[in-house]
Amino acid sequence: DKDGCIVEVGELVSVFNSAMQTMAGELRQNYTGVNVYYFDWNAANTEVIENMDTYGFTTNLKSCCGGGGQYNCDGGGLCGCGTANVSYTVCEDSDEYTTFDGVHYTEHFYRIMTDFILAGQYISPNVTLQKGCKVIPEEPAGPL
Repeated sequence: DKDGCIVEVGELVSVFNSAMQTMAGELRQNYTGVNVYYFDWNAANTEVIENMDTYGFTTNLKSCCGGGGQYNCDGGGLCGCGTANVSYTVCEDSDEYTTFDGVHYTEHFYRIMTDFILAGQYISPNVTLQKGCKVIPEEPAGPL
């Protein structure tokens, strides 16, 4: 696609997310005394990746720690876990990167995801969480 991602993987994620939303809806119906929320990680992730400068990332899609290459992910394994003759480098400021090693996100990225959750973004049914995670239900948006 336009971001260099494998289209088939994106389609698989879309099918998986649809099934997760359906399951969350079924759980809400079957267990009325339990609050079940669905956080659309893929949509939130896409928002951040497509608007990296807005969220303070400056390095495009390179990883903070790696063995070189276009995305700093070469080396035969995760940062520090490859073959013995591979040299890995670690960035100065991981907050500028979306991933630490090409697989695991950085703390900065996870803070943004947490902010989305606390603000009630990408969550269904609509809900806002305040400090201390007190749930404040919003008007239902209808079935998933």
